[in-house]
Amino acid sequence: MLVKCAKCSKEFERRPSRQRYINNYCSLECYGNAPTSKLVPCVTCGKPVKQKHHQRIRNDGRFCSRECYHKWTDKRIKIKCLNCGIELLKRRSSNRIFCSMKCRATYYSGVRSNLYTNGSHVSDGYDHLRKAHWFKVARHIRKRDSYSCVICKVHRTYRNRIRLDVHHVLPVTQGGTDDDSNLITLCRSCHSIYERRVDLRSILLYVVSQLH
Repeated sequence: MLVKCAKCSKEFERRPSRQRYINNYCSLECYGNAPTSKLVPCVTCGKPVKQKHHQRIRNDGRFCSRECYHKWTDKRIKIKCLNCGIELLKRRSSNRIFCSMKCRATYYSGVRSNLYTNGSHVSDGYDHLRKAHWFKVARHIRKRDSYSCVICKVHRTYRNRIRLDVHHVLPVTQGGTDDDSNLITLCRSCHSIYERRVDLRSILLYVVSQLH
């Protein structure tokens, strides 16, 4: 297959499997003499910045300093909540599109839910997790357990921002409720173990009984 050299514009033969590369060179000499960087203006102050080839592919290397980067990302812009339409300020680098978790849960319920297919809502037993009240319940359980995993005792602090899940001892699909006696705080690794091991459920029931 004929392609053009990115340096001297000479046409040469190249295998189709090599077409995924953006720049094609006819020889090692052209490859060695090809420019590896390009001058682009800084997004914040307009000062010329050397942007390397791999950075151009990722749309990276557009700032001349860390100060310019933080000045651009920390700038607040006005957006409208995707659910209620209220105006709010967010950082330019943030992906926030809702004003609250309640609006997010409301927006992604019903027809927009992943479980809504062929004009009907298919329940998988975890619909309650998508309701706004679940966030309040989960926050209460984490606070009750002192923001720690009740099994391995790992504690979440400002510096150690580990993931803490709220686990149903008796699953909702088997008739479990959102009562305090059926909810417990587990870290991610303990949660993955006790979610699979039904035979360990009695241990969790004992631990929950000691919390009250």
